[in-house]
Amino acid sequence: MERGKTEEFVAGGKHLPRGKYITEEDGTVIRDHLIGPGRGMTGPLNWYKSATTGVLSADDKEVVAKLGDKFPVKLSAAQPVLFLGTNLDPVCAPPRALPPTEKVATDFTSANLDTSHWLMLEQPERVNAEIEKWLETKVQKKA
Repeated sequence: MERGKTEEFVAGGKHLPRGKYITEEDGTVIRDHLIGPGRGMTGPLNWYKSATTGVLSADDKEVVAKLGDKFPVKLSAAQPVLFLGTNLDPVCAPPRALPPTEKVATDFTSANLDTSHWLMLEQPERVNAEIEKWLETKVQKKA
């Protein structure tokens, strides 16, 4: 979807086809979970809302002020890190998600899959194979 077109899409009552990996039964369960009192996407979407509205900006500034000369903090992850990229996801695409991960991970492995955001639903066998290979080479070897 084009940037800035979400409101037009939603206001126009448009729909995208259900992913091939979602069965009719699963679609019904998902819809029933989202519709009705006390249900919906409010909780899951709060992270995005806080990230885009600046609601946490004051807290972020306070943390930076408390760190003083210790900021920016040098982050690093010494443990093995596996990154599974999604080539068809415009939000979490590897060119956007890889660089910050590579900066902090000293033992880094990645694989890119031709999926959208829900890689574990679209290609479960491939995801499991990548995880198993990574566990065998990075985790079991070190144990």
